[in-house]
Amino acid sequence: MQSNETNVSRFPPTIYKAGWEYYTFLSFDPTDFKNLFATLEHLGRLEVTSKKTYKGTAQESIAVSLHGLFSELTPKQMDAYLSALEGGYYAVPRKTTIGEIAKARRFARTTYDEHLRKAESKVAVAIAPYLRIYEAGSYA
Repeated sequence: MQSNETNVSRFPPTIYKAGWEYYTFLSFDPTDFKNLFATLEHLGRLEVTSKKTYKGTAQESIAVSLHGLFSELTPKQMDAYLSALEGGYYAVPRKTTIGEIAKARRFARTTYDEHLRKAESKVAVAIAPYLRIYEAGSYA
């Protein structure tokens, strides 16, 4: 969860236990954490079960969930993305084109392009919270 009112990020996994949902949040400013609770209080009872101050850099302490990054990809999107990576599409300069990869994979260019663009979009959305944390720590 990245709220417009706060600079607080939620990290997977959500834990369900005895009818409760447990979330892990990270905030660099205590005011943002308080604003998050004010924003969510209409949902029901909220309770902080643990709060820790971390003395170190956030970039080096957060484990990235592979499931969280890639679980939204369909098999066709995963195949399109990996084909593009392995084929040199993301090399600078590019070593291939979408049309060439699609032809080699026996897909219509437009179909392959759609699978690839959707995969890129889903991966970009999934890594955004981690980029925000890295950026925040980069200027500290």
